[in-house]
Amino acid sequence: MIRTFFLLPFLLFLFYSCPMNKKENTIDDSERYIQLATDIKYSNYNRNIYNTKAFNLLKNKRNDSLNREQLFRVARVYNDINEREEFKKVVITILDRSTNNGNQIHFSKACNYLGSYYKNKSVLDSAFIFYNKSIKFLCKYKDYKSLTNSLLHVAFIQFVEGKYMECEVASIDALRYAELISDKDYEYNALIMLANSLSERGDYGNSLKRNVQAYRLLDENDPTDRRNIQLSLNNIGNAYKSLENFSESIHYFVLALAGKEKPKEEESLILYATLLDNLAYSKFKIKEYHDVLPLYLKALAIRKEIGYSHDIITTNIHLSEYYWAVTNDTLKAQKLANEAFKIGLSSKLPHYTLEALKHLILIDQKNTPTYTQLYVKINDSLQLEERRNRNKFARIAYETDEIIKEKDIAVRQKQLVSGVSSGVGVIILLLFIIKYQRDKQKELSYFHEQQKTTESIYRLIHDRQRKIDEGRQAEKKRIALELHDGVMNKLTSTRLNLFILKKSRNSQTINRCLDFIKDIQSIEVEIGLVAQDLNKDVFSDGNSFNIMLASLLEGFKEITECNIHHQIDKTIDWENLEPAMKMNLYRVIQEAIHNCIKYANAQNIYITILKKAKTISIKLVDDGIGFDKKQINPGAGIKNMKDRIESLSGKIHIRAKKDSGTSISITLSIVES
Repeated sequence: MIRTFFLLPFLLFLFYSCPMNKKENTIDDSERYIQLATDIKYSNYNRNIYNTKAFNLLKNKRNDSLNREQLFRVARVYNDINEREEFKKVVITILDRSTNNGNQIHFSKACNYLGSYYKNKSVLDSAFIFYNKSIKFLCKYKDYKSLTNSLLHVAFIQFVEGKYMECEVASIDALRYAELISDKDYEYNALIMLANSLSERGDYGNSLKRNVQAYRLLDENDPTDRRNIQLSLNNIGNAYKSLENFSESIHYFVLALAGKEKPKEEESLILYATLLDNLAYSKFKIKEYHDVLPLYLKALAIRKEIGYSHDIITTNIHLSEYYWAVTNDTLKAQKLANEAFKIGLSSKLPHYTLEALKHLILIDQKNTPTYTQLYVKINDSLQLEERRNRNKFARIAYETDEIIKEKDIAVRQKQLVSGVSSGVGVIILLLFIIKYQRDKQKELSYFHEQQKTTESIYRLIHDRQRKIDEGRQAEKKRIALELHDGVMNKLTSTRLNLFILKKSRNSQTINRCLDFIKDIQSIEVEIGLVAQDLNKDVFSDGNSFNIMLASLLEGFKEITECNIHHQIDKTIDWENLEPAMKMNLYRVIQEAIHNCIKYANAQNIYITILKKAKTISIKLVDDGIGFDKKQINPGAGIKNMKDRIESLSGKIHIRAKKDSGTSISITLSIVES
């Protein structure tokens, strides 16, 4: 049972580790191309080439987490070098792979990227769809930074679409998460978006409060915050302007413009023109006309240079108000208002078109009915479109929730399938373990049976050897008796008959019998020696194991030129030892000598078997080439030797060193039968 506990973790390790590929130590081509594409020292043209090569390689690789992370990096490079369509292709690939793999974190991140793509393309409904999907998953997985980013984008889309209440809700959520992760940049953007939505809803007091709160997050000594400081001062000035506190608004617009020359960057130039227009409008409202017209004209020139239609419309309307109210130049006022109206129509900016019409109704009384009809028509169309958009975005939100639910169901189904598959795998593994254990038990049972059979064979060999010895002994005695009783008796009789010499001692008789007597005596001595030798018991020690061992050594000597020297303690009573012990010891010595002859190239093998108290000590030493135990795995022969000695509760130690021979030491406790 103990073996099962050790075997199970090992098999589980094999089961889960076999399919996995080893991680390569070197950077693959796709990673190398990504690194080249990311390096800004190269031109955008070369970066695009490297990035495309990386993308083509990654498309053909296995869909895993590392692959998708690399694809995100490729997408970011395309975004940096303004390859928007290629950016979209990569993100759609990630989205498909995340959907197939069930990785909702990568799925939500890809949705965020696609939302950014469609937002930049001004396809706001598609942008809203993907941002909304992203938000649902990011809420679930508590990725608050990405969630804040997506919420800000959704708030912006809702603001552009005129859904200021929804924009306010999204901005508050973004602000809450930004504060949670202590990100001042996101917190600032959320406050600005919230302030703008409050302003559009007419809540100018709270808008001012949020703008001031955003301004306090900025650091005047930080160069990266300078534009945001100027933007916040403009927003605060706008809030005061909406509250008709024009003195305060002028203060903040002047503060934002203080020491600022006309900037070169487009974004800064847009803000600069806005500040000029706002300052001029605030001064116009409190009738400080002395520099209003130059400010308006400067702002209009910049806005025409940039080409932003809605900004041009705003300045044209403000200039029209100025000419109508201050200089009484009605024709110029009407011309500017009509120009603003036409730009609004051609640019499809209904809100700005309505502002232009509202001013035309006031200053062009001759065409007031026409402008009024147009105003009502456009306003009704705009309200209808807003209702459609409101329903469209509500439908998108609902459909997104449905998609999330379907995806959750799909994920749960996939988890269920994975769980069932894992369960089946575990059951198969357990069945394999059970089968393995049963086979192991059969093997052990077979081994025990083999041991019993070996012992029985040894006993049979021992009994056979004993009977052979008894037969040989009996035969030797029979021959000895035959010699003694037959030949010896005859020879003795002949010798006795020759005692005639006692009766006749003449020279002739003596000479005749002397040689014969000597011959007979020689034969008698020779036969006596033969009889004595045949009658001698070479196994008088009654120790057949010594005979078997000697026979084994003699057999090895016949097949090898190696000299085998052995010394066996004669005090060991082999006959009283357990048969299993003698049999295993016999096999161990046989295997050790066999290994020496086969592998060691030894000239001499020394075998010593000694008895020490209640133990038998066996030592086999050769002067062969030896081996390095660290480099050579032990074979079946050495393993069997160890198993046999361990089965006798003995100890075996093998010392080997390359070019220094091998020594095997064995210690066994004596177990008598």
